[in-house]
Amino acid sequence: MKALKKTFVAGLVATGVAVLGAQPAFAQPSLPVDETNVVVVIDVTGSMTAIAGSLEPGEDPDTRLEIGRLRAINWLINDTIDFVAPEFEVWEFSSDGADNYRVLQTFTTNATQAISSVGGAVQTSAATPLAGTMCNAVDRLHDYEDGKTIVDPITGLTREARIERRIYLVTDGLENNTPSTNECWGPDAVTDTVYPVYDYGSWQWKVLNKLKTGNANTPSSAPFEYILDVEHILTSFIASADPLAAHSEAAALEGLVGGPIRYSTVAQDVSLLRGLAQQSGGTYSQLAPDPQGVISFRIPGDANDDGCVDYDDYSILASVYGYQVSVSIPETIQADFNGDGWVDDDDYMLLIQHWAEGC
Repeated sequence: MKALKKTFVAGLVATGVAVLGAQPAFAQPSLPVDETNVVVVIDVTGSMTAIAGSLEPGEDPDTRLEIGRLRAINWLINDTIDFVAPEFEVWEFSSDGADNYRVLQTFTTNATQAISSVGGAVQTSAATPLAGTMCNAVDRLHDYEDGKTIVDPITGLTREARIERRIYLVTDGLENNTPSTNECWGPDAVTDTVYPVYDYGSWQWKVLNKLKTGNANTPSSAPFEYILDVEHILTSFIASADPLAAHSEAAALEGLVGGPIRYSTVAQDVSLLRGLAQQSGGTYSQLAPDPQGVISFRIPGDANDDGCVDYDDYSILASVYGYQVSVSIPETIQADFNGDGWVDDDDYMLLIQHWAEGC
């Protein structure tokens, strides 16, 4: 399993902190972009105090926030190299404060400043306004440099700048506290709960619309206007048979006791965040402890976590195809790439889609 600490250190040695280069994501206009604006959003709610796992075998375990901060730094160093003229703003979010988020670093072209500010994400015991924060981030991206013009380097004519706008989200999910005054407030989807079809007016429906059009109440079949990258920190790669199991712990950590507590379920979060990221042109990564309690993250399809999706991974999937995930059969954990608790056609398609990646 790939350890985050090793990857982070390797990234420092290999790339330093330079953030240069260029490639537009598929969901954005096909013409080359002129710059990339990114809002980095880090979950500091109460459930992020839960122990996630250790970075190396035998080490003391870290919290979800500690793991998330390290992963965000790694992403800023290694995964933004090809961004065009990037600018970064860094937030933390929880139900503390009037806006449900705090700006740790305003937009800057200095990647080192953005990386340093990630360490300022401070743990709280507050609840999780996940939907509202995502909508706030879209609004920030829309308003920043809206209408900016540049002189085209080829034609010499003045035109509107083509800006790629991205949200990088580090979270354990579990939406439960978006204010009713926020555009993305809504009930949980109950009937249609799997991406991309959601109950009308649900918060999932609104977040999807917001990333597509900039308006939470305007659905569209057009490409996404905003790109989402997600680091999803899970209790385990296994989808719980009782999705509320993780919520009792979260409720205690976030001070929400007594009466029914509204939470999005883990399965709904996986479906939504994975779908939004992949369909918007971003990336979706799950982080969770392996059976030995060591935190790992994976390329979808990389069953043996050797960094390459190849025949060895296909063999693992084939050996447990059709199985329900079970701790007693470790191969089922390895091959359940989408985290839905089964090794099936969906996992096979992910393997095919990522075939030879990392090799």
